[in-house]
Amino acid sequence: MKKIILCEGKTDAILISYFLEKFNWQHLKSKKEIPIKITYDEKNELLNWYKNSDKADQELAIWGVGGYDNIQPKLKNVVEIIQSQRNPKDRFNKIVFFVDNDTGDSKKHIFDIEKWIEKSKIYLLNSIQLQEWSSAEVELLGNQQKYPIELLSIILPSEGKGNLEVFLLDALKENSENDRFLVEEAEKFINKFINNIPDQPYLFKNRLRQKAWLGSVLSVMSPDWVFTSLDERLKKVNWEKLELVFTAYQKLRDL
Repeated sequence: MKKIILCEGKTDAILISYFLEKFNWQHLKSKKEIPIKITYDEKNELLNWYKNSDKADQELAIWGVGGYDNIQPKLKNVVEIIQSQRNPKDRFNKIVFFVDNDTGDSKKHIFDIEKWIEKSKIYLLNSIQLQEWSSAEVELLGNQQKYPIELLSIILPSEGKGNLEVFLLDALKENSENDRFLVEEAEKFINKFINNIPDQPYLFKNRLRQKAWLGSVLSVMSPDWVFTSLDERLKKVNWEKLELVFTAYQKLRDL
């Protein structure tokens, strides 16, 4: 059986892969090992496959699709793969949506996810509940047979408005007083830079400001990492030791 996680960006995909490795999923680095070839934009997206020695004949893909609005068309691609595969072992039976809580409105996210599902011709058997598995079906081509799948919808943070970077920073603040002080001072530094230089060319988008905030914190935590990319630095932090983060990713054990 195949499983797939659809998330917004490369950073999300990298952090998810970090936790999957803690759950014994190993990255398939050789192209010969990849079970299904999926076309994607390598510049703006990231797609990696994983296997688990504890779960025979099961592979998992993580697809950072390059933005929230790209999830639905990628979901449609996944459904088309399910419909076209004759062997049930080559079909996806679990699909996970992993998205930022940019609006802080859980009802809007549920509405969007249900629309993605409807447009992709997936038939829900029960209503979508965030952070919980839902049952659904896909109609196979030719014989109108229904193929059962499970869907999981995860938003971070689960409470309040934010994104992955803000969620990780909040987790660090909960970890210790030293980490809280570091996170808060880094935020002051970024805000002071933005407010004092209105026409600065670097952090002109809010998303970039939050990445800079997290990057500043990680650079202080370990200056040896400062010349590596933010994505690489994320892999070097023991996130599983932070209760808030580990709890959020526990659902991935069910894959």
